[in-house]
Amino acid sequence: ANPANYTAGSNGAKPSEEINYRIIAKNNYNSPIAGLFISDTVPANTTFKSVTLTPAVSKTIYRVNNGAWSSTIPAASLPAGTVIDIAPDTNNDNQPDVMTANTSLSADFVVVVK
Repeated sequence: ANPANYTAGSNGAKPSEEINYRIIAKNNYNSPIAGLFISDTVPANTTFKSVTLTPAVSKTIYRVNNGAWSSTIPAASLPAGTVIDIAPDTNNDNQPDVMTANTSLSADFVVVVK
């Protein structure tokens, strides 16, 4: 089933409509994963609007097109093909945190149809 507030349909989205989607990372192992981040490429025929992490963390960092990590939220309207990475950085070292064993993290992306 689709998560709450997310739909999958076959009718397609119309220009200027928003598409919301979620990418979920799960660590099902008994040991932590170092430097975990979630990455996605802005889909064809859309522009980037926003991305947020769940669960919320004290500090989130972002990276655009493999540049430097930054706490600056990526600009809305980034074009299709742009790679956006997002990660928690609760220890403030400007690097993705370790993901502890048996936890999950999700990134909720919003794009606008061209």
